[in-house]
Amino acid sequence: MAANPHAGLELPLKVMVWAASADDVRVDFLNPGPSLSALYGIDSAQVAAFGGVVKLLEAALAKAPD
Repeated sequence: MAANPHAGLELPLKVMVWAASADDVRVDFLNPGPSLSALYGIDSAQVAAFGGVVKLLEAALAKAPD
C-alpha cells in the first residue's frame, strides 16, 4: 500500500469456500500480486511476497482430505 494506497481496496486477502453439492466442497482464491501490478501499477518485485501466501493456500488445499 505504500506504493499505491488505492491498492488497499484489494485487501484483505479473501478465500471463498462453498458447497457445490452435498459431497463436493470447493475453495477458490485469487493471487493478488498480478492484480495489484496490473490495476495499480505496482512493481512486480513489490508484490512478490504474495506468492508466499498463494503457496501456503495451495499447500493447505493439497493436504485436505478427499
